Amino acid sequence: MSLNFNLPSLDSHPYLIAETIPAKIVDFTFKLQTLHPTEAGTQLLEELQALNRQKCDPKIRFNALETYKQTVSSICDDLEDFFNSVASPLTGDAKISADLASLIWHEFGIAYKRTLFDIQNQLLNFNSNSMRSLIIHRILSCLQKQTIVHYLTYTSPTPNCWAELHQIYYLGLQQSLEDEVVSESFFNNAKSINLVYIQTLLIYLANPQKLDKASILNVVHYAGHLAKYVQLHGIGHLQNHVGVFIVELDSAKPPLPFAKNKNTPNVNTDILLLTVEVARQIHQQLKFLREHQSDSLLQANQLLDVVDENLLIHLINNFGIPPNRVFNRREMNDELMLAIGITNANSYIKHGALKSKRDAALSRWVITNTSPTGYALTMPYSESLALKIGDVVVFNESKNKYLSLAYIIWINAEDESIDIGLSLIGINPRSCSVQTADKTNFEPAILLDEIEAIQQPITLVVKKNQLKPNSETVIKLGNKKITATLLQKQGQTALYERFAYRLTDINLS
Repeated sequence: MSLNFNLPSLDSHPYLIAETIPAKIVDFTFKLQTLHPTEAGTQLLEELQALNRQKCDPKIRFNALETYKQTVSSICDDLEDFFNSVASPLTGDAKISADLASLIWHEFGIAYKRTLFDIQNQLLNFNSNSMRSLIIHRILSCLQKQTIVHYLTYTSPTPNCWAELHQIYYLGLQQSLEDEVVSESFFNNAKSINLVYIQTLLIYLANPQKLDKASILNVVHYAGHLAKYVQLHGIGHLQNHVGVFIVELDSAKPPLPFAKNKNTPNVNTDILLLTVEVARQIHQQLKFLREHQSDSLLQANQLLDVVDENLLIHLINNFGIPPNRVFNRREMNDELMLAIGITNANSYIKHGALKSKRDAALSRWVITNTSPTGYALTMPYSESLALKIGDVVVFNESKNKYLSLAYIIWINAEDESIDIGLSLIGINPRSCSVQTADKTNFEPAILLDEIEAIQQPITLVVKKNQLKPNSETVIKLGNKKITATLLQKQGQTALYERFAYRLTDINLS
Protein backbone atom coordinates (compact mmCIF):
# COMPACT_ATOMS: atom_id res chain seq x y z
CA MET A 1 0.00 0.00 0.00
CA SER A 2 1.62 3.27 -1.12
CA LEU A 3 1.32 6.54 0.79
CA ASN A 4 -1.52 8.64 -0.53
CA PHE A 5 -1.61 11.88 1.45
CA ASN A 6 -3.65 14.97 0.71
CA LEU A 7 -0.83 17.49 1.13
CA PRO A 8 -1.09 21.21 0.22
CA SER A 9 1.02 22.41 -2.72
CA LEU A 10 4.41 23.89 -1.95
CA ASP A 11 4.84 27.56 -2.79
CA SER A 12 8.20 28.44 -4.36
CA HIS A 13 7.80 32.09 -3.36
CA PRO A 14 5.63 32.14 -0.22
CA TYR A 15 4.20 35.46 0.92
CA LEU A 16 4.72 34.50 4.56
CA ILE A 17 7.87 32.69 5.71
CA ALA A 18 7.29 30.38 8.67
CA GLU A 19 9.91 30.28 11.40
CA THR A 20 11.97 27.08 11.59
CA ILE A 21 14.72 28.03 14.05
CA PRO A 22 13.83 26.37 17.41
CA ALA A 23 15.02 29.31 19.55
CA LYS A 24 12.82 31.76 17.64
CA ILE A 25 9.89 29.35 17.77
CA VAL A 26 10.26 29.26 21.55
CA ASP A 27 10.03 33.08 21.64
CA PHE A 28 6.93 32.99 19.43
CA THR A 29 5.18 30.32 21.51
CA PHE A 30 6.02 32.20 24.73
CA LYS A 31 4.15 35.25 23.38
CA LEU A 32 1.18 33.05 22.48
CA GLN A 33 0.78 32.12 26.15
CA THR A 34 -0.22 35.71 26.98
CA LEU A 35 -3.11 35.75 24.46
CA HIS A 36 -6.71 34.57 24.66
CA PRO A 37 -6.88 30.91 23.49
CA THR A 38 -8.79 31.72 20.28
CA GLU A 39 -6.32 34.48 19.36
CA ALA A 40 -3.36 32.26 20.26
CA GLY A 41 -4.89 29.39 18.30
CA THR A 42 -5.49 31.58 15.25
CA GLN A 43 -1.89 32.81 15.18
CA LEU A 44 -0.58 29.27 15.72
CA LEU A 45 -2.76 27.93 12.90
CA GLU A 46 -1.53 30.61 10.49
CA GLU A 47 2.10 29.76 11.31
CA LEU A 48 1.51 26.02 10.79
CA GLN A 49 -0.28 26.67 7.50
CA ALA A 50 2.66 28.74 6.29
CA LEU A 51 5.13 26.04 7.38
CA ASN A 52 3.18 23.37 5.49
CA ARG A 53 3.33 25.33 2.24
CA GLN A 54 7.03 26.18 2.11
CA LYS A 55 9.95 24.02 1.06
CA CYS A 56 12.10 22.82 3.93
CA ASP A 57 14.62 20.11 4.76
CA PRO A 58 12.68 17.32 6.50
CA LYS A 59 14.98 17.29 9.54
CA ILE A 60 14.64 21.05 9.98
CA ARG A 61 10.86 20.74 9.64
CA PHE A 62 10.82 17.88 12.15
CA ASN A 63 12.83 19.82 14.73
CA ALA A 64 10.54 22.81 14.31
CA LEU A 65 7.47 20.63 14.88
CA GLU A 66 8.93 19.04 18.00
CA THR A 67 9.51 22.55 19.36
CA TYR A 68 5.85 23.40 18.68
CA LYS A 69 4.53 20.16 20.20
CA GLN A 70 3.79 21.25 23.78
CA THR A 71 2.30 24.58 22.70
CA VAL A 72 -0.05 22.89 20.20
CA SER A 73 -1.28 20.50 22.88
CA SER A 74 -1.68 23.25 25.50
CA ILE A 75 -3.61 25.65 23.24
CA CYS A 76 -5.91 22.89 21.97
CA ASP A 77 -6.61 21.86 25.58
CA ASP A 78 -7.55 25.48 26.35
CA LEU A 79 -9.83 25.60 23.31
CA GLU A 80 -11.43 22.32 24.38
CA ASP A 81 -12.46 23.94 27.66
CA PHE A 82 -14.67 26.32 25.64
CA PHE A 83 -16.70 23.62 23.91
CA ASN A 84 -16.60 20.40 25.94
CA SER A 85 -19.14 21.49 28.55
CA VAL A 86 -21.81 23.23 26.44
CA ALA A 87 -24.92 21.85 24.79
CA SER A 88 -25.12 20.72 21.16
CA PRO A 89 -25.11 21.87 18.47
CA LEU A 90 -22.31 24.33 19.18
CA THR A 91 -22.76 28.06 18.59
CA GLY A 92 -20.70 31.23 18.89
CA ASP A 93 -17.35 31.01 20.69
CA ALA A 94 -17.81 27.29 21.42
CA LYS A 95 -18.12 26.46 17.71
CA ILE A 96 -15.20 28.73 16.81
CA SER A 97 -13.05 26.99 19.44
CA ALA A 98 -13.99 23.49 18.26
CA ASP A 99 -13.34 24.31 14.59
CA LEU A 100 -10.03 25.95 15.49
CA ALA A 101 -8.85 22.98 17.59
CA SER A 102 -9.73 20.57 14.78
CA LEU A 103 -7.88 22.69 12.19
CA ILE A 104 -4.77 22.99 14.38
CA TRP A 105 -4.54 19.22 14.84
CA HIS A 106 -5.18 18.79 11.12
CA GLU A 107 -2.38 21.18 10.10
CA PHE A 108 0.00 19.80 12.72
CA GLY A 109 -0.64 16.32 11.33
CA ILE A 110 -0.06 17.57 7.77
CA ALA A 111 3.34 18.91 8.84
CA TYR A 112 4.41 15.50 10.13
CA LYS A 113 2.96 13.80 7.03
CA ARG A 114 5.03 16.06 4.78
CA THR A 115 8.11 15.26 6.85
CA LEU A 116 7.42 11.53 6.52
CA PHE A 117 6.70 11.86 2.80
CA ASP A 118 9.99 13.69 2.20
CA ILE A 119 11.94 11.12 4.21
CA GLN A 120 10.30 8.20 2.40
CA ASN A 121 11.21 9.71 -0.97
CA GLN A 122 14.85 10.47 -0.25
CA LEU A 123 17.15 8.53 -2.55
CA LEU A 124 19.52 7.75 0.30
CA ASN A 125 17.55 7.36 3.48
CA PHE A 126 19.82 7.39 6.51
CA ASN A 127 17.06 8.13 9.00
CA SER A 128 16.84 5.75 11.94
CA ASN A 129 13.89 3.53 12.76
CA SER A 130 13.34 5.58 15.92
CA MET A 131 12.84 8.81 13.95
CA ARG A 132 10.45 7.22 11.45
CA SER A 133 8.45 5.49 14.18
CA LEU A 134 8.22 8.76 16.12
CA ILE A 135 6.90 10.63 13.04
CA ILE A 136 4.31 7.91 12.36
CA HIS A 137 3.34 8.00 16.03
CA ARG A 138 2.91 11.79 15.87
CA ILE A 139 0.65 11.55 12.80
CA LEU A 140 -1.54 8.93 14.47
CA SER A 141 -1.75 11.08 17.61
CA CYS A 142 -2.89 14.11 15.59
CA LEU A 143 -5.55 12.02 13.85
CA GLN A 144 -6.68 10.67 17.23
CA LYS A 145 -6.99 14.20 18.61
CA GLN A 146 -9.11 15.17 15.60
CA THR A 147 -11.48 12.25 16.21
CA ILE A 148 -11.87 13.31 19.86
CA VAL A 149 -12.94 16.80 18.77
CA HIS A 150 -15.56 15.11 16.55
CA TYR A 151 -16.86 13.01 19.44
CA LEU A 152 -17.07 16.01 21.80
CA THR A 153 -19.14 17.85 19.18
CA TYR A 154 -21.26 14.76 18.33
CA THR A 155 -20.14 14.64 14.72
CA SER A 156 -18.53 11.73 12.88
CA PRO A 157 -14.85 11.56 11.88
CA THR A 158 -14.53 11.90 8.12
CA PRO A 159 -13.80 8.90 5.86
CA ASN A 160 -10.51 10.59 4.96
CA CYS A 161 -9.55 10.61 8.63
CA TRP A 162 -10.11 6.84 8.90
CA ALA A 163 -8.33 6.22 5.59
CA GLU A 164 -5.21 8.07 6.73
CA LEU A 165 -5.30 6.47 10.18
CA HIS A 166 -5.31 2.95 8.67
CA GLN A 167 -2.80 3.87 5.98
CA ILE A 168 -0.26 5.29 8.42
CA TYR A 169 -0.62 2.35 10.77
CA TYR A 170 -0.19 -0.09 7.89
CA LEU A 171 3.03 1.71 6.92
CA GLY A 172 4.30 1.16 10.46
CA LEU A 173 3.47 -2.54 10.15
CA GLN A 174 5.27 -2.81 6.80
CA GLN A 175 8.40 -1.30 8.33
CA SER A 176 8.11 -3.40 11.54
CA LEU A 177 7.89 -0.24 13.66
CA GLU A 178 4.58 -0.94 15.43
CA ASP A 179 6.18 -1.84 18.79
CA GLU A 180 9.08 0.60 18.67
CA VAL A 181 9.01 2.66 21.89
CA VAL A 182 8.87 6.41 21.21
CA SER A 183 10.63 9.02 23.33
CA GLU A 184 7.50 10.98 24.25
CA SER A 185 3.78 10.67 23.54
CA PHE A 186 1.13 13.38 23.51
CA PHE A 187 -0.91 11.74 26.26
CA ASN A 188 -2.15 8.46 27.78
CA ASN A 189 1.33 6.86 27.74
CA ALA A 190 0.78 5.52 24.24
CA LYS A 191 4.45 4.71 23.87
CA SER A 192 4.20 2.88 20.55
CA ILE A 193 2.43 3.05 17.20
CA ASN A 194 0.41 -0.02 18.20
CA LEU A 195 -0.86 1.55 21.41
CA VAL A 196 -1.89 4.92 19.95
CA TYR A 197 -3.68 3.17 17.08
CA ILE A 198 -5.48 0.76 19.42
CA GLN A 199 -6.52 3.61 21.72
CA THR A 200 -8.07 5.43 18.78
CA LEU A 201 -10.07 2.34 17.79
CA LEU A 202 -11.16 1.70 21.40
CA ILE A 203 -12.46 5.25 21.83
CA TYR A 204 -14.56 4.80 18.69
CA LEU A 205 -15.83 1.37 19.79
CA ALA A 206 -16.91 2.88 23.13
CA ASN A 207 -19.74 4.51 21.13
CA PRO A 208 -19.09 8.09 22.34
CA GLN A 209 -22.23 9.26 20.50
CA LYS A 210 -24.15 7.77 23.47
CA LEU A 211 -22.04 9.39 26.19
CA ASP A 212 -22.13 12.80 27.82
CA LYS A 213 -19.04 14.92 27.22
CA ALA A 214 -17.50 14.32 30.65
CA SER A 215 -17.79 10.55 30.08
CA ILE A 216 -16.22 10.87 26.61
CA LEU A 217 -13.16 12.50 28.17
CA ASN A 218 -13.11 9.79 30.85
CA VAL A 219 -13.16 7.11 28.14
CA VAL A 220 -10.25 8.84 26.38
CA HIS A 221 -8.27 8.64 29.62
CA TYR A 222 -9.43 5.10 30.46
CA ALA A 223 -8.48 3.85 26.98
CA GLY A 224 -4.84 4.46 27.91
CA HIS A 225 -5.18 1.75 30.55
CA LEU A 226 -7.25 -0.65 28.45
CA ALA A 227 -5.18 -0.57 25.24
CA LYS A 228 -2.61 -3.06 26.53
CA TYR A 229 -5.33 -5.73 26.85
CA VAL A 230 -6.37 -5.51 23.19
CA GLN A 231 -5.07 -8.13 20.78
CA LEU A 232 -4.46 -7.50 17.08
CA HIS A 233 -4.32 -10.54 14.79
CA GLY A 234 -4.23 -11.37 11.13
CA ILE A 235 -7.27 -12.98 9.56
CA GLY A 236 -7.75 -16.57 10.72
CA HIS A 237 -10.34 -19.10 11.85
CA LEU A 238 -12.60 -17.90 14.67
CA GLN A 239 -14.55 -20.19 17.00
CA ASN A 240 -16.34 -17.28 18.65
CA HIS A 241 -17.20 -13.83 17.24
CA VAL A 242 -17.81 -12.19 20.63
CA GLY A 243 -15.60 -9.15 21.13
CA VAL A 244 -14.06 -9.50 17.65
CA PHE A 245 -13.92 -6.57 15.23
CA ILE A 246 -12.56 -6.43 11.70
CA VAL A 247 -10.37 -3.50 10.60
CA GLU A 248 -9.86 -3.03 6.85
CA LEU A 249 -6.55 -1.20 6.55
CA ASP A 250 -7.11 -0.40 2.88
CA SER A 251 -10.48 1.24 3.55
CA ALA A 252 -11.90 4.53 4.82
CA LYS A 253 -14.12 2.81 7.37
CA PRO A 254 -13.99 2.44 11.16
CA PRO A 255 -13.79 -1.05 12.72
CA LEU A 256 -16.87 -3.23 12.40
CA PRO A 257 -18.08 -6.19 14.53
CA PHE A 258 -16.89 -9.30 12.72
CA ALA A 259 -20.36 -10.85 12.88
CA LYS A 260 -21.76 -7.91 10.90
CA ASN A 261 -19.10 -7.96 8.21
CA LYS A 262 -20.57 -8.92 4.83
CA ASN A 263 -17.34 -8.73 2.82
CA THR A 264 -14.88 -11.56 2.33
CA PRO A 265 -11.87 -10.67 4.54
CA ASN A 266 -8.65 -9.77 2.75
CA VAL A 267 -5.81 -11.66 4.42
CA ASN A 268 -3.29 -9.09 3.14
CA THR A 269 -4.84 -5.88 4.45
CA ASP A 270 -7.50 -6.86 7.03
CA ILE A 271 -6.77 -7.44 10.70
CA LEU A 272 -8.83 -8.57 13.69
CA LEU A 273 -9.15 -6.55 16.87
CA LEU A 274 -10.07 -8.63 19.95
CA THR A 275 -11.56 -6.93 23.02
CA VAL A 276 -12.64 -9.96 25.10
CA GLU A 277 -9.83 -9.42 27.59
CA VAL A 278 -10.69 -5.71 27.72
CA ALA A 279 -14.26 -6.57 28.74
CA ARG A 280 -12.96 -9.00 31.37
CA GLN A 281 -10.73 -6.32 32.88
CA ILE A 282 -13.66 -3.89 33.01
CA HIS A 283 -15.76 -6.59 34.74
CA GLN A 284 -13.06 -6.82 37.42
CA GLN A 285 -13.03 -3.04 37.82
CA LEU A 286 -16.83 -3.05 38.13
CA LYS A 287 -16.70 -5.79 40.79
CA PHE A 288 -14.05 -3.85 42.71
CA LEU A 289 -16.13 -0.68 42.49
CA ARG A 290 -19.24 -2.41 43.84
CA GLU A 291 -17.38 -4.15 46.67
CA HIS A 292 -15.54 -1.04 47.89
CA GLN A 293 -18.14 1.72 47.59
CA SER A 294 -17.15 3.26 50.95
CA ASP A 295 -13.71 1.76 51.21
CA SER A 296 -10.40 3.65 51.35
CA LEU A 297 -9.14 1.25 48.68
CA LEU A 298 -11.54 2.89 46.23
CA GLN A 299 -10.14 6.31 47.06
CA ALA A 300 -6.64 5.00 46.39
CA ASN A 301 -7.54 3.60 42.98
CA GLN A 302 -6.85 6.60 40.74
CA LEU A 303 -8.07 4.74 37.66
CA LEU A 304 -11.60 4.50 39.04
CA ASP A 305 -11.68 8.25 39.67
CA VAL A 306 -12.60 8.67 36.00
CA VAL A 307 -15.26 5.99 35.65
CA ASP A 308 -18.50 5.10 37.39
CA GLU A 309 -20.68 2.01 37.39
CA ASN A 310 -22.87 3.16 34.50
CA LEU A 311 -19.88 3.95 32.31
CA LEU A 312 -18.26 0.58 33.05
CA ILE A 313 -21.47 -1.25 32.12
CA HIS A 314 -21.68 0.81 28.91
CA LEU A 315 -18.11 -0.21 27.99
CA ILE A 316 -18.72 -3.88 28.77
CA ASN A 317 -21.71 -3.85 26.42
CA ASN A 318 -19.60 -2.33 23.65
CA PHE A 319 -16.39 -4.34 24.11
CA GLY A 320 -17.90 -7.63 25.26
CA ILE A 321 -21.26 -9.20 24.55
CA PRO A 322 -23.75 -6.54 23.43
CA PRO A 323 -27.39 -7.08 24.43
CA ASN A 324 -29.47 -8.76 21.74
CA ARG A 325 -32.30 -6.71 20.24
CA VAL A 326 -35.51 -8.64 20.77
CA PHE A 327 -37.62 -6.43 18.54
CA ASN A 328 -37.52 -4.79 15.12
CA ARG A 329 -37.62 -1.02 14.81
CA ARG A 330 -40.64 0.38 13.03
CA GLU A 331 -40.05 3.12 10.47
CA MET A 332 -42.30 6.15 10.77
CA ASN A 333 -42.72 9.63 9.36
CA ASP A 334 -44.79 11.29 12.08
CA GLU A 335 -44.07 14.56 13.88
CA LEU A 336 -43.90 15.52 17.53
CA MET A 337 -43.15 18.55 19.69
CA LEU A 338 -40.28 18.12 22.12
CA ALA A 339 -39.71 20.07 25.35
CA ILE A 340 -36.09 19.69 26.45
CA GLY A 341 -34.86 19.78 30.05
CA ILE A 342 -36.74 19.21 33.32
CA THR A 343 -37.75 22.87 33.71
CA ASN A 344 -39.21 23.07 30.20
CA ALA A 345 -40.74 19.60 30.43
CA ASN A 346 -42.43 20.61 33.69
CA SER A 347 -43.88 23.74 32.06
CA TYR A 348 -45.05 21.83 28.98
CA ILE A 349 -46.82 19.21 31.12
CA LYS A 350 -48.50 21.89 33.23
CA HIS A 351 -49.48 24.46 30.58
CA GLY A 352 -49.24 22.63 27.26
CA ALA A 353 -46.61 25.22 26.27
CA LEU A 354 -43.46 26.86 27.56
CA LYS A 355 -43.54 30.05 29.58
CA SER A 356 -41.65 31.95 26.90
CA LYS A 357 -42.42 31.58 23.19
CA ARG A 358 -38.86 32.63 22.48
CA ASP A 359 -37.54 29.63 24.38
CA ALA A 360 -36.01 27.30 21.78
CA ALA A 361 -36.32 24.30 24.10
CA LEU A 362 -39.66 23.48 22.41
CA SER A 363 -38.95 22.14 18.93
CA ARG A 364 -40.64 20.14 16.17
CA TRP A 365 -39.09 16.81 15.16
CA VAL A 366 -39.82 14.03 12.66
CA ILE A 367 -39.90 10.46 13.97
CA THR A 368 -37.70 8.25 11.78
CA ASN A 369 -38.28 4.98 13.65
CA THR A 370 -39.53 3.61 16.96
CA SER A 371 -39.11 0.60 19.22
CA PRO A 372 -41.01 -0.48 22.34
CA THR A 373 -38.60 1.53 24.48
CA GLY A 374 -37.39 4.39 22.32
CA TYR A 375 -37.52 6.76 19.38
CA ALA A 376 -35.13 8.07 16.72
CA LEU A 377 -35.87 11.67 15.70
CA THR A 378 -34.50 14.08 13.13
CA MET A 379 -34.83 17.76 12.24
CA PRO A 380 -32.99 20.26 10.00
CA TYR A 381 -29.78 21.60 11.56
CA SER A 382 -30.51 24.43 13.98
CA GLU A 383 -28.16 26.32 16.28
CA SER A 384 -31.09 27.30 18.51
CA LEU A 385 -31.20 23.86 20.14
CA ALA A 386 -29.50 22.93 23.41
CA LEU A 387 -29.07 19.15 23.51
CA LYS A 388 -27.18 17.12 26.09
CA ILE A 389 -26.85 13.38 26.52
CA GLY A 390 -28.96 12.28 29.47
CA ASP A 391 -31.28 15.32 29.46
CA VAL A 392 -34.98 14.77 30.14
CA VAL A 393 -37.55 15.49 27.41
CA VAL A 394 -41.35 15.34 27.25
CA PHE A 395 -43.43 14.91 24.09
CA ASN A 396 -46.59 13.54 22.60
CA GLU A 397 -47.12 11.97 19.20
CA SER A 398 -49.92 13.47 17.13
CA LYS A 399 -51.83 10.17 17.28
CA ASN A 400 -51.63 9.90 21.08
CA LYS A 401 -53.44 11.98 23.69
CA TYR A 402 -51.02 11.18 26.51
CA LEU A 403 -47.58 12.69 27.12
CA SER A 404 -44.39 10.62 27.31
CA LEU A 405 -41.26 11.24 29.35
CA ALA A 406 -37.89 10.16 27.98
CA TYR A 407 -34.20 11.08 28.01
CA ILE A 408 -31.66 11.65 25.24
CA ILE A 409 -29.37 8.64 24.74
CA TRP A 410 -27.45 9.70 21.61
CA ILE A 411 -26.85 12.77 19.45
CA ASN A 412 -25.57 13.18 15.90
CA ALA A 413 -25.20 16.87 15.03
CA GLU A 414 -23.96 16.96 11.43
CA ASP A 415 -24.10 20.00 9.12
CA GLU A 416 -27.46 19.40 7.45
CA SER A 417 -29.51 17.67 10.12
CA ILE A 418 -29.58 16.80 13.79
CA ASP A 419 -30.55 13.29 14.86
CA ILE A 420 -31.20 12.12 18.39
CA GLY A 421 -32.27 8.92 20.13
CA LEU A 422 -34.71 8.82 23.04
CA SER A 423 -35.20 6.15 25.69
CA LEU A 424 -38.62 6.11 27.34
CA ILE A 425 -38.92 6.62 31.10
CA GLY A 426 -42.71 6.58 31.44
CA ILE A 427 -46.07 7.95 30.27
CA ASN A 428 -48.56 10.45 31.68
CA PRO A 429 -46.00 12.46 33.67
CA ARG A 430 -47.27 15.09 36.11
CA SER A 431 -45.66 18.43 36.89
CA CYS A 432 -44.67 19.22 40.46
CA SER A 433 -41.92 20.95 42.41
CA VAL A 434 -39.70 19.65 45.19
CA GLN A 435 -37.88 21.20 48.09
CA THR A 436 -34.14 20.95 47.52
CA ALA A 437 -31.84 19.12 49.94
CA ASP A 438 -30.69 22.38 51.53
CA LYS A 439 -34.38 23.34 52.20
CA THR A 440 -33.85 26.79 50.63
CA ASN A 441 -36.27 26.67 47.70
CA PHE A 442 -38.49 24.56 45.44
CA GLU A 443 -37.35 23.38 42.01
CA PRO A 444 -39.35 21.99 39.04
CA ALA A 445 -39.68 18.20 39.02
CA ILE A 446 -41.75 15.50 37.32
CA LEU A 447 -43.82 12.77 38.95
CA LEU A 448 -44.59 9.37 37.44
CA ASP A 449 -47.42 7.33 38.93
CA GLU A 450 -47.16 3.73 40.02
CA ILE A 451 -47.84 1.03 37.41
CA GLU A 452 -48.65 -2.19 39.23
CA ALA A 453 -48.66 -4.39 36.11
CA ILE A 454 -44.89 -3.91 35.63
CA GLN A 455 -44.13 -3.37 39.33
CA GLN A 456 -43.10 0.26 38.75
CA PRO A 457 -43.32 2.29 41.97
CA ILE A 458 -44.34 5.93 42.11
CA THR A 459 -41.23 7.95 41.26
CA LEU A 460 -39.91 11.48 41.21
CA VAL A 461 -37.65 12.80 38.42
CA VAL A 462 -35.38 15.69 39.50
CA LYS A 463 -32.22 17.43 38.38
CA LYS A 464 -28.99 15.70 39.38
CA ASN A 465 -27.77 16.26 42.95
CA GLN A 466 -30.85 18.22 44.11
CA LEU A 467 -32.00 15.47 46.47
CA LYS A 468 -30.36 12.72 48.48
CA PRO A 469 -31.51 9.10 48.94
CA ASN A 470 -33.07 8.21 52.31
CA SER A 471 -33.86 11.86 53.03
CA GLU A 472 -37.14 13.69 53.49
CA THR A 473 -38.49 16.30 51.07
CA VAL A 474 -41.64 18.28 50.40
CA ILE A 475 -43.45 17.88 47.07
CA LYS A 476 -45.85 20.53 45.76
CA LEU A 477 -48.47 18.92 43.54
CA GLY A 478 -51.24 21.33 42.53
CA ASN A 479 -52.72 22.66 45.77
CA LYS A 480 -51.23 19.83 47.80
CA LYS A 481 -48.04 19.71 49.83
CA ILE A 482 -46.74 16.19 50.30
CA THR A 483 -44.02 15.20 52.71
CA ALA A 484 -42.18 12.18 51.35
CA THR A 485 -39.21 10.02 52.25
CA LEU A 486 -36.98 9.26 49.29
CA LEU A 487 -36.07 5.62 48.73
CA GLN A 488 -33.63 4.02 46.31
CA LYS A 489 -32.83 5.44 42.87
CA GLN A 490 -34.74 3.92 39.97
CA GLY A 491 -32.50 5.45 37.32
CA GLN A 492 -30.10 8.29 36.60
CA THR A 493 -27.94 10.01 33.98
CA ALA A 494 -25.43 12.83 34.23
CA LEU A 495 -28.36 15.30 34.33
CA TYR A 496 -31.28 13.71 36.18
CA GLU A 497 -32.10 11.26 38.96
CA ARG A 498 -35.27 9.26 39.50
CA PHE A 499 -36.26 8.32 43.04
CA ALA A 500 -38.92 6.03 44.42
CA TYR A 501 -40.52 7.53 47.52
CA ARG A 502 -42.88 6.83 50.39
CA LEU A 503 -45.58 9.30 51.46
CA THR A 504 -45.22 10.65 54.98
CA ASP A 505 -47.87 13.36 55.14
CA ILE A 506 -50.32 15.23 52.86
CA ASN A 507 -51.24 18.87 53.50
CA LEU A 508 -54.08 20.29 51.33
CA SER A 509 -53.64 23.87 52.60
